[in-house]
Amino acid sequence: MATEWRRIQLASKNTDGGHVCDNTIISSRYTFVTFFPKVTIEQFRKGFNPFFVVVIVLQLSFQAPTNPIPYIIVFTLIMVISFIKQGYEDWIRHKADDIVNNRKFFVYDRVNACFVRQKAKRFGVGQIVRLENNDPVPCDILLLRAVGKSSKVFSKCEITTANLDGEPNRKVRSCPSGLSKPGSKIDEHDFMNALFKDNFEIECDEPKSDLYKFSGVLTSNSVLEKSVPLSMDNVLLRGTTLKNSRYIYGCVLYAGSDTRLSLNSAIMKRNKFSLIDHSVNKIVIGLFVFLTILIGIAVGLFFLMREKFSTAWYMPVEDETELQIAMTIFFLFLVFLSYMIPISLAVSMEIQKFGSTFFFGWDNDMVCPKTGARATCNTSDLNEELGQIDYLLTDKTGTLTENNLNFICCSIGKRKFDYNLNPKRKRYELNHVKETDTESIRGNLEIDELELSEYLEAIALCHTVKAGSKDIRDNNENDDVMGQGQIQYQGSSSDEEVLVSTAHALGVSYMGDDNIGRIILQRKGILETYTRHFVLEFDSDRKCMSVIVENNQSKRFFLITKGAESAIFPKCVTCTLTETLEASIDHVNQFAKKGYRTLVIAKKEILSSEVAEIQKEYDQLRRHPEKLQEFYKKVESDLTLLGTTAVEDQLQANVAQTLSSFKEAGIRVWMLTGDKMETAVNIGATCGLISTTVNRQSNAHLQKDITKVVTLNSTIGYLTDATSPELAMEKLVNIRNEREGSLIESTLVVDGVSFAFAFDNSREFLANVALSSSQVIFCRMAPLQKAQVVRLITSTKEGKKSRVCAVGDGGNDVAMIQEAHVGIGILGREGRQAAKAADFALAQFQHLQKAILVHGIWFYYRLATLVAHIFYRCVLFAIPQFFYGFDSGFSGQTVFDTYFLMCYNMLFVSVPIVIYGLQEQFKTPEELLRNPSFYNKFRGNALFNRKALVWWTSLLVWHMFLLVHFPRLVLGSEFEQFDWGMYSHLLNTLLVSITLINVASNVIHFNWILFVSLSGSFLGFLIFYVITSEVLKSPFGGSLQFAYFELVSRSDFWFVVILATALSILPDLVVTGIRRLDYLRQRNKNFIFFPSDEISQL
Repeated sequence: MATEWRRIQLASKNTDGGHVCDNTIISSRYTFVTFFPKVTIEQFRKGFNPFFVVVIVLQLSFQAPTNPIPYIIVFTLIMVISFIKQGYEDWIRHKADDIVNNRKFFVYDRVNACFVRQKAKRFGVGQIVRLENNDPVPCDILLLRAVGKSSKVFSKCEITTANLDGEPNRKVRSCPSGLSKPGSKIDEHDFMNALFKDNFEIECDEPKSDLYKFSGVLTSNSVLEKSVPLSMDNVLLRGTTLKNSRYIYGCVLYAGSDTRLSLNSAIMKRNKFSLIDHSVNKIVIGLFVFLTILIGIAVGLFFLMREKFSTAWYMPVEDETELQIAMTIFFLFLVFLSYMIPISLAVSMEIQKFGSTFFFGWDNDMVCPKTGARATCNTSDLNEELGQIDYLLTDKTGTLTENNLNFICCSIGKRKFDYNLNPKRKRYELNHVKETDTESIRGNLEIDELELSEYLEAIALCHTVKAGSKDIRDNNENDDVMGQGQIQYQGSSSDEEVLVSTAHALGVSYMGDDNIGRIILQRKGILETYTRHFVLEFDSDRKCMSVIVENNQSKRFFLITKGAESAIFPKCVTCTLTETLEASIDHVNQFAKKGYRTLVIAKKEILSSEVAEIQKEYDQLRRHPEKLQEFYKKVESDLTLLGTTAVEDQLQANVAQTLSSFKEAGIRVWMLTGDKMETAVNIGATCGLISTTVNRQSNAHLQKDITKVVTLNSTIGYLTDATSPELAMEKLVNIRNEREGSLIESTLVVDGVSFAFAFDNSREFLANVALSSSQVIFCRMAPLQKAQVVRLITSTKEGKKSRVCAVGDGGNDVAMIQEAHVGIGILGREGRQAAKAADFALAQFQHLQKAILVHGIWFYYRLATLVAHIFYRCVLFAIPQFFYGFDSGFSGQTVFDTYFLMCYNMLFVSVPIVIYGLQEQFKTPEELLRNPSFYNKFRGNALFNRKALVWWTSLLVWHMFLLVHFPRLVLGSEFEQFDWGMYSHLLNTLLVSITLINVASNVIHFNWILFVSLSGSFLGFLIFYVITSEVLKSPFGGSLQFAYFELVSRSDFWFVVILATALSILPDLVVTGIRRLDYLRQRNKNFIFFPSDEISQL
């Protein structure tokens, strides 16, 4: 046996080597030990936090004119808030993990010879577990036996795999041959004793991420005559749920992080950072460079002006060396100008982000009308990223579609039929559709009862579904297949269920299998039995499935096949059925144009001797997969075409409208699914991702490549069916060459196998072709491959600047969701693993439209404005300290008192901008939804580009002039009467009023809350200084004490404050006027002046 296989002894936790983990599931980011160091490291990744620590240390290290206490208080507050936020969010994750890990299941205790309840986290490889009906499968398990309600043993059980592939349909899993005797009632203890007595041993693959392939061998001393090969058909994966069994026995193959679901989940252990977070770090670095330059200038000016101010009492003592004096001045100005880097920014951002999550969840437009589920934010760190999305990667099943299939129409022979309910007869019927363009050639064709019967019989026989009556809950023990009540079908494929249900509605009913395995059909009240000899299951290479059945009445054998048109049409006999084949191709074109999922039905009669030969050859080749394709090709040949089917996979509400709005917004949508290619392309056409037009081509060409029966308004390149890296590269080159010079949009279709070859061997070229496509459809994708698609985008130079959003509803989407910059989970029909792992959770796909185009823009605009404003006000606050150096010889004296230094950013001007950041609506939801192209204006972090930098810098220069020089110009000689206390208070008042008016000038959605915060902040500032000047008595003594009362009693003080405040909004008024003028000129080329009715509409 190959060395990469593991050996497992049943009922033992021991293997023959290698690491075997326990079954603990960990999705949390921190433990009790790692929480403080990890969160601290994450906080110090933010550029301003290390800087603040340095400033605090400097203030404590030498005697500075400013008090370090305000810095220490604020910095401590920032860290505490961050620790609380991260701790709370990780506590939620720990709670979810505890629910999974502490759930109890039955495990066999060999010492006491009985099953005992044990927590799932304690499971080990090799242990025997017993799962009951509706239990979630806690680890990857080899099925050993299934038991029904009457304690009868069955060889199969059913599971749902919604958390793995998003499909709510039930899948069938089988016991290894030789372990189960269907119908027997063997005692549990006898079964367990037999397992231990015969030393059952499993040799299987080492843990890997492939959800669809498993290889292993089961051996024993005597029970099994030979080694039994194992496949994925025998395995229940973690994340699935047991259905329709009283209980099952299984052996643990993989546990904990070794399970397939865990290996595909790629749990993120670090926080994601938004574009604004990165911009903040860059701005902090830029400001630090600017700060260093100003400090250098200040040191130089000190030495130039030292002689002029040599008699001042505050100048450094002369017994210090030049270097000591220079270092003192350097550190003093570092402390003063450090206010330029906002310590309050982190607090304001956390409050704004956390508060915004509540408004997101309170939006009644994003509530599911059926379940009442609301939109939720699982993390507040990435709200603004919703406004920066460049690529939207979406799952198909359960995300775009309801996974609710309906049979719509079909073609039988040369005729097309609609499937409708006859209200008079109260039953479904097939109604012939007259095709006007061909009716004159083919004549007035009516339905042929023989053809219809043969067609429905094929549908009722070629499947793997199980039948039961709706009042029977345990389908594994249907002793009476006729049952009472309406028949209910359950299978691994929604397509199969709807096809068999349609045949039943039209009079050919699959009634189930009897006790000896015969298929029972009911036709016109008469029961018929068939023996199923062989099943060639569906695979992605053949794109079809087949069954070999024997009609027990006529003793005739038939091979019945159904599958994709690309697989079946070339296998049909064409010499005598050219007209039927041509008509069927036309019908398939028409069905596909409407976005229906299509299948083709065909069959052929075979001899009994051929059946034995087929079985013998298959047994010889089943362990050689590379040879099976030729075997399938030989068996599934020379078929007779019976007809086609058209099934609609119903889209979720408003999916097409939502995707259309994303296209208009400049967001490129890629669809990723585990479904087959034909289904993926059909859904892409149905939802409007790609638009269809029929291109009638020659029959000969269609048989060569039926996947191009339907061409689209965009050119399609197929990177599919590659068998080697070289072939994948060749296909990519051909796709690129075909597109050169083309002006129409292009679509790329990629399957999982071809993607793996290209991703591993020619990733850059694959990325270039994919990114040059208007949209990309990925089919047959494994969960880990979905995450690799995100990496494919972000690995390129263009992609590194882009933001990727991933949307899904199942456990198979978790890896993609967590790999993307923004992950959104849709609350699916079964399982909420994606919603729990995502950054945001929505009830329906249509809610994405408002979440991205409205809330996304609001989140980004609000936070970007808040960040820019806080940087602006902090630079505006710090620069007067530098200019005061001209009045104090750059000796390191402060122009502001300690109270103002402590309260300006955290109290006087902090509240209005935070309220603005929580509720500003510069555009209404209706305007944003009506004009999705508006989204383009903010993508690429547009509010932090060079244009925005120039605007805020210009505003700073203007306001700095009003703050520092304007009072001197207006007051003239009167300014000379101002002492330090009066000048300090004048600067305080001007700074607060200009900062607050700047907030007000940016407000469009003005309301009483914002008005109260603005007026209240200014009044609070005035009252604060009334208290500190009179009641508390300033610790600075004379120069500040009573200075405030003297200042506010002067009319020229209020004149300067009011005039400077009014002039501060002049740039905003000018820019706004120019924009409105330009807007009106665009609307009316003959515009001369501002009509009042035009202005009222702006």
